Amino acid sequence: MVPLFNNSAGRFVLLRHEMPSTASLASHWDLMFDSDDLLLTFRLLQLGRDGIRGLAATRLADHRRVYLDYEGEIAGGRGCVQRVAAGKFRLLTTTETGAQQLRIHLQSPELCADLGFEACAILADTNIQVHAWQMPPTGESSTAGIR
Repeated sequence: MVPLFNNSAGRFVLLRHEMPSTASLASHWDLMFDSDDLLLTFRLLQLGRDGIRGLAATRLADHRRVYLDYEGEIAGGRGCVQRVAAGKFRLLTTTETGAQQLRIHLQSPELCADLGFEACAILADTNIQVHAWQMPPTGESSTAGIR
């Protein structure tokens, strides 16, 4: 099993994190994966889309599981979060090619994506490989995939 991912499947959430105008950090998206007691969390400055092959991601400190379902203001004047997508993730493959590769499938009504990155990069800033990323237009849903 890949370190930090304690489950081969579980819940994920993609949150839009709007920062206050006085913050030094820009508004961004937080991509979170359920890993038992905590959420593995990455900051994305842009969302994926088909045709983009890489997303710059910053590994953040693990977050509390409450964020799987939470939307609203964050204490301490740190802005607010709004759920963009929430659903299930599944680890698809880990392959040895000099460095261990990790591929994750995300499935929800709002997002269907296949992402990959080197397992060692889970601990640091990384470039997430986008193998597929589809967000249907508002009002439609993406239901194919995870079972």
